[in-house]
Amino acid sequence: MRGRSLFIGLAESGHIDAVKYLYNSEWDDPGLVGRAFASAACGAEMQVVKFLIATDRVSSEAFDKAFKLACSGYQTFNVVALLYCLKRVSQQGIDRAFAVAHDVAVVKLLYENEKISDHAVTVAFTRSLNSLNQHFIPFEIIKFLHKLPCIPSSLIDEAFVRAAQGQKTDTIEVLRDDSHLTSKAKGDAFVDAFKCQGVEIMKELYDEKCTPPSSGCFPSKCTCHGNICTRLSLLQHDTGKWRFWKLFMRNNRRNCVLNDALDVAGANAK
Repeated sequence: MRGRSLFIGLAESGHIDAVKYLYNSEWDDPGLVGRAFASAACGAEMQVVKFLIATDRVSSEAFDKAFKLACSGYQTFNVVALLYCLKRVSQQGIDRAFAVAHDVAVVKLLYENEKISDHAVTVAFTRSLNSLNQHFIPFEIIKFLHKLPCIPSSLIDEAFVRAAQGQKTDTIEVLRDDSHLTSKAKGDAFVDAFKCQGVEIMKELYDEKCTPPSSGCFPSKCTCHGNICTRLSLLQHDTGKWRFWKLFMRNNRRNCVLNDALDVAGANAK
């Protein structure tokens, strides 16, 4: 068992000479070679990947697994492209790999050349959505996928609100004009931005370039008014946030529903 782990570890680390030596020393069991191949693909170790492919001891199952791991990695596009060009990945394997891809180049490669299922697209978008508040933000993947017709409105709404919570301005800019985005999500996003004191996000949601509420681009007066006032009534004793609110409105007053919200908020804060 220790020797097998050594072989797999050497493959993952790219020690091609050691891998060749062990393989030629009868470490050529197909199961072991398949696991080493998958580890090398995940680590983007091109030389090891090419060597193990040439042994003809990589099963279809191991190849699918290696492709999925490569797609889920970072800076692994060259390995992904190599494996894809070999035309050995099953359709199921392609769907699974698409759903976990971290690189928009991988997403585009597969979507533009294969028939990706709606389920795989939705899973990929959801996974990217769940990464919005993490260090690595798959913004380009969200930007590419949100336009696809199979993405439901509920996911667009959730992505928009999470972007506001995480103060992801670039994501807000992309999603704000999505035709599937609901008024409620816009109102909720503004409230969350306010609670986080996210001035830049608030400006993104209500800037001079936006269409007035009457056009339907903004949340309805009733919806937005109710959301904001409910939260403000809970925050009325928080002097710091009230000052922040007044400062924002002084610098960004608009002829829109926020003026009405400010009036009610002011009454609550007295």
